[in-house]
Amino acid sequence: PGVWPTKEELKQSDVTMEDQEPTALKCCDNYESADKFGLDIEKTYVEESKLGMTSGPWTREQAAEQCGCSPDEMMCGAMGAREEEDKIRPIYDATISGVNVKIRSNSTEKTTAPSLADAVHANRWSINNYGWQDKILKPRYRPARWRKPKHEHEGKHDLTLLKSDVSKAHRRCKIQKKDWRYQVAMVKESYWVNKVGTYGVASAQAYWGRVAALILRILYALFPAVDWIMIFVDDIV
Repeated sequence: PGVWPTKEELKQSDVTMEDQEPTALKCCDNYESADKFGLDIEKTYVEESKLGMTSGPWTREQAAEQCGCSPDEMMCGAMGAREEEDKIRPIYDATISGVNVKIRSNSTEKTTAPSLADAVHANRWSINNYGWQDKILKPRYRPARWRKPKHEHEGKHDLTLLKSDVSKAHRRCKIQKKDWRYQVAMVKESYWVNKVGTYGVASAQAYWGRVAALILRILYALFPAVDWIMIFVDDIV
């Protein structure tokens, strides 16, 4: 509690909050993209099963047994896929099954992420504190923890921007077994149990966001020379 702002706090800000009334949960058919990229999705689930992220392929009865529930209590969201430059990204729609609405109705807080305004602020901070001149930055102050720069531009300090991303970010958080039944996927007539956070399920970003925030604080502790860090979903700057 207290990591993210509450919905009531956000309602008092400029952020638009839309609450939906919970509806009955239901199993859903997949999107056409799931049929088109079925082999790619299946390949991803097979690879992730070796990492303990998924379990399958199963029949409906076997999948329910894995989840510790009856077949009628097992909810399948709508599988889809998005074609990207270098891969096919499986997308699981838990909104259409009613699962996301159920999650949000029981959540008092909401995850936030850096916006364009935050990026502008960070850029302005850098300019105010360093200034720009021929790609070499002149610091207006130099923390004692910084060592004297050992390059030809004596007395100047280079500011470097590093961008990275975390692979399978949402999949790095385990889900309790009692909740597996809410995110079962159907891939090519077989059932796969998602045992970790799943892209398209409302809880995935909330828990990954907590892990990402922990990573951020660890990075600040390990590298005190770093002025600021931003995390947007799975991208770290």
